[in-house]
Amino acid sequence: MPRIRSIKPELPENEALGRVCRDARLLYVLMTTHADDEGRLRANPRYLAHTLFPYDTDAEEGIVSWIRQLEMQRLALTYSYDGQAYVALLSWHTDQRIDKPQASRLPAPPRLQAELFELTPDESGSSDDNSEIAAARRKRSTTSA
Repeated sequence: MPRIRSIKPELPENEALGRVCRDARLLYVLMTTHADDEGRLRANPRYLAHTLFPYDTDAEEGIVSWIRQLEMQRLALTYSYDGQAYVALLSWHTDQRIDKPQASRLPAPPRLQAELFELTPDESGSSDDNSEIAAARRKRSTTSA
């Protein structure tokens, strides 16, 4: 459910955000307005395009690419649970102050993915795996060894 959120004035200076395209930056800000109190939201491209870009007929085509750019910069994490796609904003707890937090109705990122991206998941996190994230993890472990 959308809530009033804060955008810090130093957001434009975020170098990771500066490495993604303008549309991905806008998506990041707009996802902030629709994320729940844990920084999670549905990641279905059609849903995101309809909800966040209601006047842009071409937004659905770019959503997957824009989220992938955010993931590459460790700003977001996509995951699946019971066949549904979700996205977690990874700097949520440092960027947002929630006065009266409500428990998320959405599943937490799986522990494997959360550890890869240094995110602390809820204990209720899924054990589902996302093949793109798993491949990135394998790549990182082979290059750092």
